[in-house]
Amino acid sequence: MSLIRIYIILTFIYGLFLKKKRGNPLIFILLISVGNELCLQYTEYDILTTNIYIFFIFPLWLLILLEKNKLKEIVKIKKYLIIGYILICFLSFYKSFWTLHFYNFTIGSLLYCSIFLLDSYYNLKKENFGYFTSNHYLLISSPVIFFLGMSFLFAFGSSELLKIKVYKEITIYIVVADFVNIIYYSLINCYIHKENKSHVHV
Repeated sequence: MSLIRIYIILTFIYGLFLKKKRGNPLIFILLISVGNELCLQYTEYDILTTNIYIFFIFPLWLLILLEKNKLKEIVKIKKYLIIGYILICFLSFYKSFWTLHFYNFTIGSLLYCSIFLLDSYYNLKKENFGYFTSNHYLLISSPVIFFLGMSFLFAFGSSELLKIKVYKEITIYIVVADFVNIIYYSLINCYIHKENKSHVHV
């Protein structure tokens, strides 16, 4: 098992100690991530499990992103944004569940990152600088690099691109995926640590 997969599992275990874990979408995201990684490690159904993983993580991340969003226009249509993404996934699955749907990930990433940028711009315009140092902002920032990095690989819709070797047996997929995953899960760990620390002082 790779060090990245071990790190993801350890992050999930650490997440179980989160003080406010009841009903927290982050715990479900980490659980789904671990499940996907274990399936990739020990089963041959990597396409199926990856499609399921992509299907669930974006609605969950959107729930987190929209939880404290103050953009009224976005808040009013948040359920339609999530339902819309789910429908896009169902349409692609209808064609084939055993094909890796790269564009579902790319669409989800563009949707999340667009709302994230609008949210950031809104708070910057309102000079709400404390928002950018809040633990919530740390959390919603954590998947941005991951989404952008993996979208860079998936946007071309070619599995052959992922297999291009950069050095010996190291592929471009491994380089990008490991880099963005380290950032992704490190930021989540920072969030969990700060969240638990803040509850200690309450």
